[in-house]
Amino acid sequence: MKKLLLPLLFSFAPFLGLSAQGWQADYSGVMLQGFYWDSFSDTRWTKLEKQADELSTYFDLIWIPQSGYCGGGNNMGYAPLYYFDQHSSFGSESELRSMISTFKAKGTGVIADVVVNHRSNVSNWVDFPKETYKGVTYQMQSTDIVRNDDDGATLTWATNNGYSLSSNNDTGEG
Repeated sequence: MKKLLLPLLFSFAPFLGLSAQGWQADYSGVMLQGFYWDSFSDTRWTKLEKQADELSTYFDLIWIPQSGYCGGGNNMGYAPLYYFDQHSSFGSESELRSMISTFKAKGTGVIADVVVNHRSNVSNWVDFPKETYKGVTYQMQSTDIVRNDDDGATLTWATNNGYSLSSNNDTGEG
């Protein structure tokens, strides 16, 4: 393990299965956080794939950041413009697929950290791009944003600019 390029190793044991849909109730695997903040060079898909033999010896899952396209430059992936364009700061879609296949062949799963309500826009707060995937077009609308987002600042902006937000409120903290 001394040669690992990943300075932060977080292991998560049986509690993974308690809230994740599709996991066995008695799951007892160990997961590695395969990235850290601003780790674009150290944890590229190609570098993780090269470590698959060693990592698969110790870990059942590799946790990776969201892999959708976030625009130019380095980005951790938590504000994607596009979810179906899998070219990120960590590598290309083909590199991602190759890494996943390599780990899968060694019995190690790969799980992505996707925060669905984190999204970038094109020109203003509610201008989300359209995406077409397998013939179906998807586009978030201003009405997909909860009414009390940002403690009401978003509602004020939307009202002043002629947009409507959802009638639902956020269930978490502001």
